[in-house]
Amino acid sequence: YLFVCWNTLILFKTFGKEKIDLLHINSGGYPGAYSGMSAVFAARMRGIKRIVFVVNNIALSYKTPRIWIDYPLDRIVSKSVSVFVTGSAYAKQKLIEVLKLPSKYAVHIHNGIAPRKVTESRAEVISRLGVEDNQLIFAVIAVLEERKGHFYLLKALELLKKQGKKIPILLIEGTGSKLESLQLTVRDFGLLENVKLIGTETNVFNLLNAVDVLVLPSISYEDFPNVTLEAMSLGKTVIASSISGIP
Repeated sequence: YLFVCWNTLILFKTFGKEKIDLLHINSGGYPGAYSGMSAVFAARMRGIKRIVFVVNNIALSYKTPRIWIDYPLDRIVSKSVSVFVTGSAYAKQKLIEVLKLPSKYAVHIHNGIAPRKVTESRAEVISRLGVEDNQLIFAVIAVLEERKGHFYLLKALELLKKQGKKIPILLIEGTGSKLESLQLTVRDFGLLENVKLIGTETNVFNLLNAVDVLVLPSISYEDFPNVTLEAMSLGKTVIASSISGIP
C-alpha cells in the first residue's frame, strides 16, 4: 500500500503537466504491475474520465491468499476504468468474474502480429543447430516456466519411445527458471538423442520456417499466444493445449 501511495503521488504530479483526454494502461495480467493500479488512482484524482486498461493474461482469483490485500484497491480500479481490454474471450470472462464487472465494461480484441523476414534457409538453420535433414522436427518456443507445460510434452515423448514409436526431434527454444530442471528431465527420460535445448533464437521466424510443427503444451495462464499466429503465418502445423485463450 505504501508503494501504491508513493507511485500514485508521482503519477499525479506527472499527469498534471498536460491535459489528458484518455489514459491507456498496459498490464501483464491482473494483478499486474502495481504502477498500473497507481495510474488509475492518479488519473481519477486528476479528473481523467477515459481510462483504457489492457490486461494481457488471465486474472488471478481471490483464492490466492497473497492477493487478498488487493481487494479494496481492486474495487476502486473496477469502478474507475472506462473499459478493460483482453486478448481473448476466455481472459475477458475471467476478468469479469474476478473484478465483478458488468460485461459492457470489458472487451476482447485478438492480437495481431507483424511477420518478420526469414533470413536463413531451413538447411542453414538445422545445420547450425546440428539436426539431420531427414527427420520430422517439432519446436517449442516459449519461456521455460512450469505453466508452459514442457514437462508434459517430454513425458509424452518418453511414453511414445517406450512403445517403440518413432518420435520427432524436439527443439526447445527459450530461457527461464526451469532450464536446469528440463535438462535433467531430458536426461532421465532417455531423450538426449531426441531433444535439444537451444537457448534463445535471435529471429524465431528462421526457426519456425525450419521446423515442421510448432507445439505449445501450456497448462495454465495463456491469453492469446502470438507464437501460434507466427507459426500459422508461415503455414506450419500447430499442436497446442485446448485451454484459456489458445483455442
